Amino acid sequence: MKKALIILLTLALAGGLFAQDISFSGHVQTGMFIDILDADDDVHVRADDDDVGAPIVGRFNIEVDEGDWGAQIGTGADIGSTTGKGMFMYNAHGWLKFADMVTVRAGLIDPGVWTTGGEYDDNVSSGGGLRVEITPIDGLNLGAFFSYPDGGDYAGKIGNFFGETAFGFEYKADIFRVAAAMKLFSEESTYPTGKDTDMKLIFGASFTGIPALTLELSGGIEHLGDYSDSGVFTVYEEGKFAVTDALTVGLLLGEGLTGPDGFCFFKVKPYVEFAVNDAFSVGADVGVTLGEWTDDMSLATIFADIWGKYKIGGGWMQAGYGFENKTKDFGDALDHYIKLVFGWDF
Repeated sequence: MKKALIILLTLALAGGLFAQDISFSGHVQTGMFIDILDADDDVHVRADDDDVGAPIVGRFNIEVDEGDWGAQIGTGADIGSTTGKGMFMYNAHGWLKFADMVTVRAGLIDPGVWTTGGEYDDNVSSGGGLRVEITPIDGLNLGAFFSYPDGGDYAGKIGNFFGETAFGFEYKADIFRVAAAMKLFSEESTYPTGKDTDMKLIFGASFTGIPALTLELSGGIEHLGDYSDSGVFTVYEEGKFAVTDALTVGLLLGEGLTGPDGFCFFKVKPYVEFAVNDAFSVGADVGVTLGEWTDDMSLATIFADIWGKYKIGGGWMQAGYGFENKTKDFGDALDHYIKLVFGWDF
């Protein structure tokens, strides 16, 4: 099976050299933050892309799509990242389609399918391995993802290529979408906490059946196989209403529970966005997060953010100001920031 995967990927990538339908895409992003921190009453300037936390971020994609076969390559650069990621490849896989209903992908696969969408924004179907997707009817995608463990004692153990399995589905209709997936982790993974195996469940849904209104639900359960000791259940609900073509108001709610302690956090964030014209838009949000991790420690955070964004061609610039007022059992902290972020999508 390993040899078959390698052959499939090699043929797909090599065939791309002679394919007609080749597309290129990507984006570059950078930015600067000025932080005024209450902890040391000082001003700090840092380069940050306002996404992954690196000074400069780039993503570059090549895709070959010949209808019944294809390939994708995605490379990234997090220049100056403190994580040491630097240059990396996040997508390199080939795919074949059978009977216009079954798609088999092999290699380093991105993006995922059966995703939660919404604020939770997660998937369990991307990474190195083999993914089978079945589309028996319009709108329905279901299947399985067989992957190697994400860390742990995996190094050099190619025999564990199919050490973990995920199952999932997604159904899209004109006015709603629903998806769910579960991943079964092996003992070789870094994910389990003190158990030989573990599980993760994710889910998402959206509804657009009422004019101008969009409703979303997303969440997941971490460490489902060991929930009483280390499990975390998180869910977000969001509603957006287009008052006019230019004005949108919304409300985001979030709740979390842990297996051992019960209450974890509660979040509420109303927001507003206004498109002045096709190129310029502004927005603002304000909210509060309440959290409690132990019997003798809790945290309340009041936050706000205002921003303006200008688009020209494939490029854009966003400027904003925000603050966080954190109230802990052992004191308060008020932090401010000013940001200026640039991006270019192509």
